[in-house]
Amino acid sequence: MKLYLRNDEGVAMKFVGIRRVENAGQILKWKYIKSKLEFSKLGYTRRTHMNIVFGQADLSDIDELIRMRIAYMIDDFGSISDEEREGIEKQLPDYFARKLGTELIAFVAKDGNRIVSVAYLHIIEMPANSILLNGLYGDVLSVYTEPEYRG
Repeated sequence: MKLYLRNDEGVAMKFVGIRRVENAGQILKWKYIKSKLEFSKLGYTRRTHMNIVFGQADLSDIDELIRMRIAYMIDDFGSISDEEREGIEKQLPDYFARKLGTELIAFVAKDGNRIVSVAYLHIIEMPANSILLNGLYGDVLSVYTEPEYRG
């Protein structure tokens, strides 16, 4: 399922895989404000015994992001081969180091130092048109929450 929305700044946002957005007891709301992405929490955390902290991943989270990416793929596709896992583990550290925080924003929920939920916003620039006047749109992808943290 794909859904296109335009925010207050005129950025078209494409949402894919909406079925997992409400995980970890929180609903995240994305905004694009003056060339900076922000998010705000809506609702409440249902699991009060957990110390869930919401934020954006940074370079120190790369190993956890790789772990979550592999878990997402196994959950979504049923399994991955050893060759696929090795390829993912080889490519992602450099990709995250180059893109994280600029073209790729990773919104995360952490229980301590462990990432338990992640949603990526991939920001894409293309030639401006009548729908994308500034040429920017965001693609939400790979939204995943570990099973024990799902609401």
